[in-house]
Amino acid sequence: MALRKSAKAIIFDKIDGCLKFLIVKKEYKEYDYWQFVGGGIEEGETPKDAVIREIKEELNIEEIGEIRQLSKKSIGYKFTNDKHEKEVYFCIVKTNSKLPIKLDEEHTQYVWGSKGEI
Repeated sequence: MALRKSAKAIIFDKIDGCLKFLIVKKEYKEYDYWQFVGGGIEEGETPKDAVIREIKEELNIEEIGEIRQLSKKSIGYKFTNDKHEKEVYFCIVKTNSKLPIKLDEEHTQYVWGSKGEI
């Protein structure tokens, strides 16, 4: 099983006085699932670099606030005919929830939700 390195952005903002997080819906083969924005870390990139690139690619947002790397975790994934392990680096990212979001072709929806809602 190949080890893939990826970075995920835990994007947050205060909306009406409540802390909210952004998640996106990705459609992959026969699966529909919600996830944090992110993807693979390319050669020569740091996790922070990858998060910035993925936010720009997936959300079309250029104005990105403070980014702080939190931790990494090894996670095993199993999809139909696809089994691999990821080393996922999590970064927390402050952004402005009022910025317009234009999703890329891989994502169909997004939502800002509280910890309890997502």
